[in-house]
Amino acid sequence: MNQELLRELAKKGAQAELIMLRQRIAELEAIIEDKPNGKTPVAPAIRSRRPMSAAARKAIGVRMRKFWAERRAAGQKKSPRTTKS
Repeated sequence: MNQELLRELAKKGAQAELIMLRQRIAELEAIIEDKPNGKTPVAPAIRSRRPMSAAARKAIGVRMRKFWAERRAAGQKKSPRTTKS
């Protein structure tokens, strides 16, 4: 092989590699911009809650007070708390 042929092959290989690198850069830029295929991502819909009646809030309050009272009582039975002096 002569030097000129070797240079020509190296040049063609470098050009092919450059094309592949440019394609990869374009892919990475699309990922960074969060716009795959040039489309803007759509935000998920926000679900609204049904309004709660006063009676329902009161019932939940009663249940939670009972729950926490039982929890505190169970905690006192297991291990008494020590206070720092």
